[in-house]
Amino acid sequence: MAPSGRGAVRRVGAAALALGLAFAAAAARAAAEPAESPWARSDEAQVRLVSAVTGTGEAGAFRAGLQFELQPGWKTYWRSPGDAGLPVTVDWTGSENLAGADMAWPAPHRFSLFGLDTFGYEREVVFPLAITAERPAAPVRLKAHVSYLVCKEICVPHTADLDLSVPGGPAAPSPHLQLIDRYLSQVPGDGAAHGLGLDSVAIGGAAAAPVLEVVARSALPFQRPDLIVEGPPGLH
Repeated sequence: MAPSGRGAVRRVGAAALALGLAFAAAAARAAAEPAESPWARSDEAQVRLVSAVTGTGEAGAFRAGLQFELQPGWKTYWRSPGDAGLPVTVDWTGSENLAGADMAWPAPHRFSLFGLDTFGYEREVVFPLAITAERPAAPVRLKAHVSYLVCKEICVPHTADLDLSVPGGPAAPSPHLQLIDRYLSQVPGDGAAHGLGLDSVAIGGAAAAPVLEVVARSALPFQRPDLIVEGPPGLH
C-alpha cells in the first residue's frame, strides 16, 4: 500500500527539522567558541591570537592576527629591525589541521635613539595572518610559540605560547575583523601600482662613511617620505 501524502509530508518535515537543528547546533558551537586566545602578559606587553571569523568556512582559508599591546614607551620590532633589535618570530609546531600561516608586516615606524635607527611598533600592532587548513571545513587549532623583544631604555626578550581553536562551520565575521583589516591595509604593497618607482640607486659619500643615494618618483607629491633598506632573508 502506497504511503499517504500526509505521511510523506511528515517525514519530509521531520528531515528538514533535523537538518535545521543540525545547522543551528553548528552555528551555536561556532558562536560559543571565542575568536581570540587568552592574553599572554608581561610587565611590558601582552600578546594574543585573534580570528577574523567564527568558523573555518568551506574553503578552509581565513584571516587571523597576532595582536600586541605595549605599555607606553616600549616598542617591538619589524622584520628588518635596523641598527638594533630582533624581529618577532612565530613557531607553529603543534598546530592541528594547519597547512600554512603566512604573516604580513604592517609598515613600521622609525625610532632614532643614541645615534641608532630602528624600525618597529609602539602601543599596538596586529600582524595579519593568512591561515590555510589542510582539510577545508574542519576545525583548525593554532598553537603559536612567539618570540619577541621589547625595548625602552633597556631591552627585554619574551616568549609566549598561544592557543586558539577555530571551529568548523560558517565563516561569519568576528568582532576582530575590522581590527585585522585595519592593519592589513597598512601592509606595504606594490608601489608601482600606485605610481611609485625607483629611477636610480647608488652608493656615494666617503669610503669610511658610505651613503645610499636613491632617486624615487611618485605620481603624487611626497609627504615626509622615508626609506627602509632590507637585506636578504635572515639578515637583519
